[in-house]
Amino acid sequence: MISYIIALIISLLLSMLLSRTNYSDNGFKTSHLISWKSAMIVLLPLFFLLAFRWNVGVDSVYGNSYTIAYHNSAKGINGIGNVHFEMGYFLLSRLFASNHIPFFWFLFALSVIFILLVGLGIQRGSVYPTWSVLVFVCLTVYFDEFSSLRQGVAEAISILALGIFFGEEKSKKRIIITVTLVIVAGLFHRIAYIYLVIILLAQIRFTRKQLIIMSAVGLLAAPIIKLTFSWIIRTFIGTKYSTVGFGASYTFFSAIIAAICLFIYYDLDTADKNAYACTNIAVLIFIFMANSSALILPFRVFDALKVCYIFIIPYIIRGVCCAKKRLFIGLLIFILLVGWFINIIYLEDSSYKIYRSVFENWDYITTLY
Repeated sequence: MISYIIALIISLLLSMLLSRTNYSDNGFKTSHLISWKSAMIVLLPLFFLLAFRWNVGVDSVYGNSYTIAYHNSAKGINGIGNVHFEMGYFLLSRLFASNHIPFFWFLFALSVIFILLVGLGIQRGSVYPTWSVLVFVCLTVYFDEFSSLRQGVAEAISILALGIFFGEEKSKKRIIITVTLVIVAGLFHRIAYIYLVIILLAQIRFTRKQLIIMSAVGLLAAPIIKLTFSWIIRTFIGTKYSTVGFGASYTFFSAIIAAICLFIYYDLDTADKNAYACTNIAVLIFIFMANSSALILPFRVFDALKVCYIFIIPYIIRGVCCAKKRLFIGLLIFILLVGWFINIIYLEDSSYKIYRSVFENWDYITTLY
């Protein structure tokens, strides 16, 4: 466990050293990583733990269903039994497995892809990289690649998409690139297609009053939405999937962030003419989570949506004009993030609690097919 914390601290220190700070005409401080190479250096300690782990997580455990699916892909069989994987993940597995590359090196390659895309996304779109790295680890986006191989890659591609979305001026080119990346992410896990809704609604400039009304309606309409979604699931999907109850912790966290965005709505707007998109997305995540009892596997939905906070929270910290207010909000968010990290990682059934390295038996593990 201490290894994760040490790697995080080193990455945070590196992000401070390799970031360039400048001030806008209206006095707001913005921080950016100097280059994509600096982003890779910042994430190197975290990459080392991810790339050289062994049997840490769920999907990564040797001998489990993902290993069997990996072997099946060499024969042209997608998935295992009645469970089929998205085409992007299947083809990537087949590329490695058909060449008899050991399972560890497949996981290593996924780690490289994951960290590279995350680093590029943060470098392109974060206005405060140190906070982005903190969110990346504490909200366990980082750990998704340990335990959810398909969704982890989809999240990384989505982070790059969001980095471009937030980092470039509003244009048709930006939207085309972002949407294309989301479609590619969906080839690894279809949950990524939820970003098509996110991107569409993030384009619209809502007033604060409209966003508050939307939040209230989304909350009050939860019972009706649950009944409607339940009927749709039974009618078109059947009983294979079911909802697993209300995600209280997801709703609480998303409600706090949405409330902060609404509270400093005009500060954000003054700091950056495109920052309204952050508030839109924060409110949308809250509405989704407030209706989590109507969703299939709400934890999957939150895992997909939480990557937005890698960009939203830095905007919040940068956008508060009053020093005392910034300190209070920053401290509140920091406590929420640390609390989330401790709660997830220290759970009794946490698959990350005990870290194991491939170096324990390098010669044997790196040759296991």
